[in-house]
Amino acid sequence: MTTVGPGVREIRVRDDAGAFRVLYVASIGDAVYVLHAFQKKKQQTAKRDLELAASRFKQISGVVTMERQSFENVWDALEDTPAEAANMAMRSNLLIAIEQRVRSWKITQAEAAERLGITQPRLSDLLRGRIANFSLDTLINLAARAGLTVRLDIAEAA
Repeated sequence: MTTVGPGVREIRVRDDAGAFRVLYVASIGDAVYVLHAFQKKKQQTAKRDLELAASRFKQISGVVTMERQSFENVWDALEDTPAEAANMAMRSNLLIAIEQRVRSWKITQAEAAERLGITQPRLSDLLRGRIANFSLDTLINLAARAGLTVRLDIAEAA
């Protein structure tokens, strides 16, 4: 990926949830630096994603020192605010639980969609992990229709 920087490599992952990319560089010292990980939604990689990876590449290349960061979960790293990260974490947990429940029914998508009270294309989006298409409210309602109980855990912020 010379558009990002020399030595930058790309891992491409495609599964039922969509297409994902991880841009990394392993040629600086003895470390592997993950510059950016993202879900690819269009044929061409978004300029924003390339610019972010390039900016991080410059940081580790000695132009600017880069601080090490660790995160509780992937959403803390990807989202801009703790509130957005919490929302995405809840949505992804719900989406996974509903998807697993639906697959356990061993029925057609049309039958499962009818059971959940949604269209078959909407169910297909859910089964493919298209999280952006579902609000937290919608996922809570779908979980209830799938026979799941949703509980909220509230604690002091760290």
